[in-house]
Amino acid sequence: MLASVEFGYDNQNKLLALGKEGLAKLRESVDHVDLPLWDEEKDEPKYWYTRTAIIDLATDGVALAAAGISFTVKRFKGTYKVASPTTQQTLNIAIPAIGLLAMDEVTLLEDACTDALQSMLGEGWRIIAVCPPDAQRRPDYILGRSPEMRKPHA
Repeated sequence: MLASVEFGYDNQNKLLALGKEGLAKLRESVDHVDLPLWDEEKDEPKYWYTRTAIIDLATDGVALAAAGISFTVKRFKGTYKVASPTTQQTLNIAIPAIGLLAMDEVTLLEDACTDALQSMLGEGWRIIAVCPPDAQRRPDYILGRSPEMRKPHA
């Protein structure tokens, strides 16, 4: 699961404790997290200014935690943040494919060529599913649209 995380200021000492080789390995395993380079002149990591990143908790989170790098999950990707002013609690609620909830009309487009599909998309239809062909050349499509989508965009 992808999450927006925040790194604490205490991680600078943890990077130093990893050593040059340990930091290089960690940088390689979580290359999209802006970990600092090792400063050869000072024989320690350069100061780490990055405080937030989006990581995959299943892979990056495990590697960072194993290296002793602490982080706080601020938000899960694909969720909506709901804050309660009375309890000071924040919930992250996942609503997958929220656009599907707005659709009130569906149709099936069978054995469709690209031009037919493009015409339907121009009329405000959106693809819900593509059904792979079984002994046919072109796929079938399940399309849906909401009232706001019925008017073609100019």
